Amino acid sequence: MVELGLLAPESHVQLIDGEILQMAPPGAPHSTAAGHVQDALHAIFQGTAFHVRVQQPILIGDHSVPEPDVAVVKGQRPDYRDAHPAASDVVLAVEVSDTSIELDRRRKARL
Repeated sequence: MVELGLLAPESHVQLIDGEILQMAPPGAPHSTAAGHVQDALHAIFQGTAFHVRVQQPILIGDHSVPEPDVAVVKGQRPDYRDAHPAASDVVLAVEVSDTSIELDRRRKARL
């Protein structure tokens, strides 16, 4: 949609169940907590057959492309040069919730 000019490149949206949801920009506490999670998971999974992604798309069917705050996926970053990981590639997804806790619990956790 960005390529077609329907959304601005800086739009912070996610596709959940076929609905484009406007997401609030992360605040300082959210960013700090997500960074701690990222650091811890990177230390755990460094040198393994998995890698850590931060706020990057995950393809879930045809109608959802959430961007978890932190995710651990199979393979290495170059493996996803041509396509985002699918749900089956994800071994752990972490959402840091402060203002978005209802959306995260009600809709994103189900995905």
